[in-house]
Amino acid sequence: MLHKGDGGYPEIRFDADGCTLCGDCARACAPRAIDPHAMPLVAFPWRVQVSAACLAQRGVECRVCGDACGTRALRFVPARGGIAQMRIELDACTGCGACQPVCPVQAIAMTRAATASPNAGSATT
Repeated sequence: MLHKGDGGYPEIRFDADGCTLCGDCARACAPRAIDPHAMPLVAFPWRVQVSAACLAQRGVECRVCGDACGTRALRFVPARGGIAQMRIELDACTGCGACQPVCPVQAIAMTRAATASPNAGSATT
């Protein structure tokens, strides 16, 4: 999840996995730039945002992001005679990014909490 970014600085990428907030990175940080006592209590400043490309929003059965979400910030509510509808609880989202790499159509992005709206291009909340 942590990669060497521009200028050699660490960069977080959610393209392969999400963060479990285990604190291993804080313990491994030699300069002690990350407070190990704050882990895992402090979540990331990002929240999930789902675009209109989401399969479930387009009428295709898909729940992999909900399965990946340990806090149940992404849930699917059954719809009578149709595809279960996604419900996003931003307050439950830790910003770990576990939902992002599993999305088969890359409809999930992590955005800063202050600018996050649950669904970009969708009325589902």
